[in-house]
Amino acid sequence: MDNRNNGLRNYAVYIGVGVLSLVGLGFMSPILAGPPAKIDTEASCTASCHQDYGKQKHIHPAAATGQNCKFCHKPAAADKHAFKPQPDNISDICFECHDEQAPSKKVRHMPFESGMCTSCHDPHQSDQAKLLKSPLPQLCQTCHGEDMFKGKVVHGPVATGKCLDCHHPHQEENPRMLRKEPPELCFDCHNKVQKDAQGITLPATKQWLDAKAKADKAKDDAKAKADKAKDDAKAKADKAKDDAKAKVPDIYLHPPFEAGLCTTCHKPHATDSRRLLAAPYPLAFYATYAEATYGLCFTCHDSQAFKEPRTLTDTGFRSGNLNLHYRHVNRDKGRYCGACHSPHGSTQPKLINTSMHFGTRTLGMKYEKTETGGTCAPACHSSIDYDRCETGIYTMKTTPRKGKDATPGELQAACGKEKK
Repeated sequence: MDNRNNGLRNYAVYIGVGVLSLVGLGFMSPILAGPPAKIDTEASCTASCHQDYGKQKHIHPAAATGQNCKFCHKPAAADKHAFKPQPDNISDICFECHDEQAPSKKVRHMPFESGMCTSCHDPHQSDQAKLLKSPLPQLCQTCHGEDMFKGKVVHGPVATGKCLDCHHPHQEENPRMLRKEPPELCFDCHNKVQKDAQGITLPATKQWLDAKAKADKAKDDAKAKADKAKDDAKAKADKAKDDAKAKVPDIYLHPPFEAGLCTTCHKPHATDSRRLLAAPYPLAFYATYAEATYGLCFTCHDSQAFKEPRTLTDTGFRSGNLNLHYRHVNRDKGRYCGACHSPHGSTQPKLINTSMHFGTRTLGMKYEKTETGGTCAPACHSSIDYDRCETGIYTMKTTPRKGKDATPGELQAACGKEKK
């Protein structure tokens, strides 16, 4: 009896295994059978074979149903499961639909220019908007590296991954694919640039920016109304700009600022310096002098003007041969450049500030330039004259004088040749 029961149980197991095997083979047959011999243009490629596609948050419309793969993957023949070779320039395929993105502007992103659309975009699906392969700014760092985005101070758009606030990803008319020419691009956010690093209001800068904004609007309005008369429109806009600028009396602008070269002094991405400054620069009223501390200024200006207590050639800010730049800056408790000079603009010559902050007080400053010197009346000392062609004019006694006065003959020989 036991042998009979064991036989029945074994028979049932054999039957069960057989049924499961048949069912299993039935389910597995499409995979085991391999790809179809020819392409069924009505079937979905992602239903049974390419099942990993169509699962992520953003799906390329051509890949959404799995039935439009042929838009990008061109069949080689109707009776074969084969495709034409992928073109060297992928964008030839992309522009069949995205023709509005075709190259038309002067400056183009290298992957875009080279037809390497898939360097940034996944052609099928992605969890990122625009089918990007990874989030910004990590995607940008794939090619541009991380070093340019690192620093103790990071520009706001960089820190928040908004590279596209400043740069167009494909093409633009401006260098580095900037959406606008500087400084207009900078002014979109930094519309209070009339304040310097210590919050000193520079009325002249504000007047210049206001005048420039009005002039630019006049230029844009004129261009919009002159499709067939661009030359006349430009002349009208230039006149409006000149007229607007003429309303700002005796404006003196820092050359990089006037030229719109904000990145001469400010890094657009990140740096270790406050205010995104491109090189070291002290922002305190008093600073112990060291040449490296003023790296920002010495990018353009000659540091020799601050090295010697006496000179007839290194600076025009001298009384006789007494170097007044040296006396103000090259000290344990020296005055930083911004104590006297505006980084953007001023109504006074030599970019002399009209006011300065000292502690909690705002103090007025007055400066008058002469042919061979000038008169300076800041709040930190009374009005004092200086003259490059005479000795004894500068009467400030608080700082010990080093070296000897030049002789009248030496001064006369140097006069007219000095840096003014």
